[in-house]
Amino acid sequence: MMRSYTYRARDSLGKQVTGTVNGATELDAARRVIALGLHPIKVQSQSPALASLKRNKTPPAGELISFTSRLSTLLASGVPLESALDTLIAQSGPAMKTAVGEIKNGILEGEPLSASMSRQADLFPEVYTAMVEVGEAGGTLDRNLEQLARFLERREEIKDAASNALRYPKIVVTALVVGLTVLLGWVIPRYAEIFERAKISLPLPTRILIASGHFVADHWLALAVVAITALVVFRMWVESPKGRLMFDEHILKAPVAGPIILNTSLARWADAFGSLAGAGSPLIGSIEIASRACGNAYLSGKLAGISDAVMEGSGISEPLGEIGVVPPVAVQIISTGETAGSLDKAFLRASEYLTK
Repeated sequence: MMRSYTYRARDSLGKQVTGTVNGATELDAARRVIALGLHPIKVQSQSPALASLKRNKTPPAGELISFTSRLSTLLASGVPLESALDTLIAQSGPAMKTAVGEIKNGILEGEPLSASMSRQADLFPEVYTAMVEVGEAGGTLDRNLEQLARFLERREEIKDAASNALRYPKIVVTALVVGLTVLLGWVIPRYAEIFERAKISLPLPTRILIASGHFVADHWLALAVVAITALVVFRMWVESPKGRLMFDEHILKAPVAGPIILNTSLARWADAFGSLAGAGSPLIGSIEIASRACGNAYLSGKLAGISDAVMEGSGISEPLGEIGVVPPVAVQIISTGETAGSLDKAFLRASEYLTK
C-alpha cells in the first residue's frame, strides 16, 4: 500500500525544501526524494490526523481534470507556462489555487513543472508527474496534458463503475448484520420469555439461538467494545506492509466482490500503462509506475515482476500471461497490439474490456 511521507531535504544549491511523496516504505519514499534531485535530511510517515487534514484540503477530482485540460489548451495556444498558471490560479477554487501557486513558485525558482508537481503527491499521482516529465523532455507537454485529462476522466469512470458494482453487495452485508443484531438482541429474547412461561420443550438449535440472544442482550456493551477493538487492530494490521499484502491477496478471492476488485485494479493498471506508453514513457518505467497505480499491493508486486522478463528481451504479453492474474482475453488484446506495434492503444482497449 502506498502511504504519504513528509520530507525535509536540500536542493543542489543547498536550499532547504519540504514536501510530500508517496511510497511503500520509508526507504522507498527516500529514494523518490533522491529521484527529484534532492538530498533528503528527514523522511517520515504522515500521522493519520495530518494525512486526513491534507485529504480534506485536496481539490476534487473534477477540478484536477479541469485544470489539466485548460493548461493543455493554453499551452497549445502558445501561452507561456507562467502566464498559463497565472490564468488558472485566477480561475481555480481555494485548494487548487494554493496548489497551483506552489507549482508556480517552484518554476520561478528554476524547477521543471514535473518536479514542482512531484512535491504534491496527494494531488498529482505518480502517473501524472511521469507523463508531464516525458512531455517536458520531448516538447509535447500540451499533448501529454491532453492525454492526462482523458486518463483522469477514465479513472473516475472506472471508480464509479466499481462503486456501482459493489453497491449491492454492501447493501446485502449491511442488511444481514443489522438484521442479525436486531434478531439476537431484541426479537429472540422477547419470544424466549413466551416460550419459558409456556414451558414448551424446544429443539436444540432453537435453544442455542435463544441462548445466543440472551448472551447478546446481556453483554452487548462488552461485545461492542470487543468489536471496536478488533476493528482498530485489524486496520492497524492492514496498514502494515505485510498485512496490506496479505489482505490485498485474499480480498481478490472473496465471493462476489473479489472479481469486481480484481478487474477494477487491473483496469486502472492497464489504463495507466496505456497512457504512459502513449506519452512516450520508457517501457520499464511505465511497467513500474503503472503497477503502483493499480491500488492493490499484491497485484502491484505481480505486475511489476514482469519487468525482469522484459529486460531480458521478452515481450510484455508473454510474462503477463504467466503471472496468472490477468484474464486471458485481456492478455490476448495486449498481445495483438504488441504484434501490431500499437501497445498503448491495446492497453487502453484492455482497460475498457476489464471495466465491462
